[in-house]
Amino acid sequence: MVNFLVQYRAYARLMLLPVLVAVLIPLSKVARTLAVRLMYWFAFRGINVAKANKIAAEGLVERYACDLQDPVASAVLAADETVVITASPDFMARPWLERFLRVPAANVFGAKLEERNGRFTGRTFDIPIGEKKVELLRRAARVRAPPPRATATTRPTSPSCARATAACSCRPRATW
Repeated sequence: MVNFLVQYRAYARLMLLPVLVAVLIPLSKVARTLAVRLMYWFAFRGINVAKANKIAAEGLVERYACDLQDPVASAVLAADETVVITASPDFMARPWLERFLRVPAANVFGAKLEERNGRFTGRTFDIPIGEKKVELLRRAARVRAPPPRATATTRPTSPSCARATAACSCRPRATW
């Protein structure tokens, strides 16, 4: 989010970020989805959608790809088909996942941000956290018949990732 705000030149928001972080960190311990919603409201309310999409597609893809850890990239590249479920805004996740990891945009499920008159309103729709992540994985598994040797890549520090892995009856292939 910080890199996005820098490239968008949202300097006033960047200056307020330390205050937001001081609120969001403790809040995320008790209400993670609410903390993410507040963060996205702060970061994206009033932001021009076309400019945001351009920054996501051109200015952030290499940065995100460089931050990706090898076990995840290896697991995704070795898979016959990949479904990515992330709490990141979908417009930010899709470009780099498609470009660097060849994940089709239709297979990337991220946070949906409301748009009105070409700007983000700050409201979010479904954020794939907790049980929503499990529900999305189950829905994707019903649409796509999993191969007999299906695997899942999870982040063990996230309880919702562990539940999602269990929900698809997959064995973990890589962790990060």
